[in-house]
Amino acid sequence: MDDELEPLLFGQQYRHLYEKQFGEIMEEYRLKRIEVYLLYMISLCDENCTAKTLVEKSSISKAHVSSVTESLKKQGYIIFIPDEKDHRKHIIRLTDDALDIINKMAQVRFKMSDIIFQGISSREVEELKNISSRIIDNINKALCLDLNQGADKK
Repeated sequence: MDDELEPLLFGQQYRHLYEKQFGEIMEEYRLKRIEVYLLYMISLCDENCTAKTLVEKSSISKAHVSSVTESLKKQGYIIFIPDEKDHRKHIIRLTDDALDIINKMAQVRFKMSDIIFQGISSREVEELKNISSRIIDNINKALCLDLNQGADKK
């Protein structure tokens, strides 16, 4: 792998920028990075957002999503509503208290896009999205292959 690609793929610089840009929100609301991230993910969900949805969209473990959503519930930023069709599932909804955070996050994300894509054309951004999607697919395929091979050995 090229040395120039590794920092982008590992995302360490992005994480530093993310923490710097979202630091004010994290301090003001006493939230952890993962809590800010999951609030954002919940804001992107449709009205049927569940813990399973968050696990699938974020690639965060089920246990971690469970503990973080429980923390967000205790802080009053989300509520759990029993699913009418399946009472084992709970729909996750943002509370009014979370909306202010979400609005601030949208402003920060817009600012981050300006920083990250400065000097890069919209065509290049679309190209990057397409390439990134293919890279993620390749990684997921390799991970599934590894998991299946591990199951075969048992």
